[in-house]
Amino acid sequence: MSDIRSQSDLFATVSMAEILLAQNLVDQARRVLFHLPSEHEVEPRIAALRERLAEIGTRHTLDQVPQPSQGRDRVAVEFTNRTMRIDFEVTDEGVALARRKTRFAGRSVLRLFTAHIGPRGVRTTTRDIDLQMPSARLELLGTPRPAVHVAAVGYLAHTGEFVPLSSSSPLPVAK
Repeated sequence: MSDIRSQSDLFATVSMAEILLAQNLVDQARRVLFHLPSEHEVEPRIAALRERLAEIGTRHTLDQVPQPSQGRDRVAVEFTNRTMRIDFEVTDEGVALARRKTRFAGRSVLRLFTAHIGPRGVRTTTRDIDLQMPSARLELLGTPRPAVHVAAVGYLAHTGEFVPLSSSSPLPVAK
């Protein structure tokens, strides 16, 4: 008798869970991990994903807390107590310049680039977070470790072109 799997089992892969988590789709990532066959529980990638999901817990919203303006495009990243903190600011002048370059179609975003080592080599992810205000602090839980993170604030055109206004220094994070 052949092993017949349901449609959801076919798509329930570790890679899919990693992609969903990188896009901050925490509930969907949990569902994918739930559907994985029990014989795969010993895989290190699954253990790492479960650890990241446990860190996130029920708090996985991307709240942006307003910060005082410094009058310049900037972004800074720090990592403390398993939380990545990103302080950013975009100025009206910077956004106007980027909008002209992209022919006015797009939105202001914070782009987070991550390179982390997994059991199958180096994986890179890029995550765009819409800016809700021009100057704020954002806290992210469950980011991959060990890894190197770089953040940039800029303007993302509808064509996919990203115009950076400011970027952070690379932030290496140990396990």
